[in-house]
Formats: sequence, C-alpha cells, structure tokens
Amino acid sequence: MTKLQELNSKFEQIISDSYYRQSPSVLYHYTSWESAKSILSTKKFRFSAYDCTNDPAELESANEIIRTVANNVRQAFKDPIDMFIKHFEILKASKVIKIYLGCFSDQKNTDSQWMKYADQGKGLCLGINVLQEAPPEHDGVNCGLVRVEYSEEPLRKQVDVGFRTICQALSQSRLKNDEQAQKDALNAISRIAGFAAIGAKKPQWSAEKERRQVAIVRKGFLDKIVSMEKVSRGNRYIELPLRAGDKLISLNEIIIGHNNQDIESAKSRVQKILSDCGYSNGDAEFPKITVAPPIAQTDLVIASVAR
Repeated sequence: MTKLQELNSKFEQIISDSYYRQSPSVLYHYTSWESAKSILSTKKFRFSAYDCTNDPAELESANEIIRTVANNVRQAFKDPIDMFIKHFEILKASKVIKIYLGCFSDQKNTDSQWMKYADQGKGLCLGINVLQEAPPEHDGVNCGLVRVEYSEEPLRKQVDVGFRTICQALSQSRLKNDEQAQKDALNAISRIAGFAAIGAKKPQWSAEKERRQVAIVRKGFLDKIVSMEKVSRGNRYIELPLRAGDKLISLNEIIIGHNNQDIESAKSRVQKILSDCGYSNGDAEFPKITVAPPIAQTDLVIASVAR
C-alpha cells in the first residue's frame, strides 16, 4: 500500500466515524395499505429524490453550521479548509451529488406520523428488523443508514471533530504538501459536510425521530439512475431492495392504524397480504400483527382542520 493509499484509508475511517451511529433493532415505516402491499410484494422501498420531500429546507438546514465550523477550524488548519470555504457553494451536497431518501422512524405509534404518513391513521406501520447481514449491491448507488439530527450542538460537534481530524491526518503526514493528498483531504471534508447536510433537519421535525436510508448515486451513473426514476403525484423516486438475494423484507411487526377501521377485517386483510406476498406464519420474516392505540383527539382535530 502506498503512502497516499494509507492516508486515504485514514480518511475513509474518519468519515465513517463522523456519521456512523448504532441503529436500533427495529425501524418503523408509516404508510398506506396500497403502499404497504407494494413494498412487501416487490421487496423494494421507494427512495424519493431529496428535492421532492415535504421539507423545503432538505439538505440546506446544516449550511450555516458547516460554514461556521469551517471558519473556526481554519484558524488552526488553512489547508484544505481554505479551498472548502472558497468553493462551498459548489461543494455542498445539494450541488455535487444525486441523493434519494428512504424514510423510517425510531418510534412506533407516534400520533403525528400516523396522521401525516399513514392515511390519517387508517393505514399501517411496518416494523422492519435491522439485520446484520450483507446489504444488496446497487449498480451505481451507495446506500447507508443515517440518523437525523435536529439539534445544532451535536451536529456542530460532529462536523468540527470530522474536519479537524481530517486536517490533522493531512498535517501529520509526509504528504501534507502533496497536491493529490490535499485534493483527497478536500474531498473527505466535503463528504463529511455532505453527510451532515443529509442528516440535519430543523427542530420542528424532531417528533419524527427519523432514520433515513440514503442512496447516493456514484459519479458516472447519473443518467442510468435518472432513467430508473418514476413519478407519482409530482414525487420523483427510485425503488431499491432492502435485502440481497430477493429475500423477503424481515418484519418484526405490522401495526394497524386505529382510526376509522374495522379492526377484525383489517387483521384478516393483513394476513391475506402477507400470504399473497410469500410470508408464512412461523418463518423468521413473519411479523406480529398488532393494533395502534387510538389517536389523541387533539391530533384528530388538527388533522380535520388541515384538511
């Protein structure tokens, strides 16, 4: 391994350390009956183009934090922070990479999510097991699970530590004046900033406790991936499998929304969907079927007014 390869290996580890967080064993996805059936039958999840989500500040929420941290770090390390600051507008995630997002939550039975994403509480919530197994390979796409951060201070610390550690690795290397090493360090800093942007949302979204499966299109594959895009109600998205080898999605639980549903009929309907999609009672992928508690009246009133 060359010195440059060793340095880049350090950079990769620093990047991983900067955004990796232990995932819970189960993640929840609130959805409609129709979408749930599509997910389970195709074994694929819908990843929306980042600019088609319901947050107008998507990928932009962390920009001021990133700029502030970069200016602070610059006092100790001018290279490659100077270049990052100078070219920030063209280096930020929303400009340089194509990103699609699959959205999940740490929390089950959150009234606001039932109302927003599960057909006003008449839909389903899929509890999906997070398995320690090799992920599927997607030609031209890298995927990773990112925890969304809603508070400024933890995000600021994450970016600061990442930037400083990359700069320290470069400054302590014999290659600190090497042009390619400096470019690689700039790329690493840009990626840390990119993950921060992907994982940042304003505090008003904090009730969602979101974990997002991020699909990043690799350079040179954009045309191919865009050709896979589908459009529904103005939302551009691609569909990707959650597991390799065409395996069934591993379900821990399916929760039936309590609002305006005949529960016994709904349970039978869930059983039918599972059977039609290849699930057998007793298999590892087969879920518990439960019912959500009634949604608080205040949320029902708010939803009624919003409609």
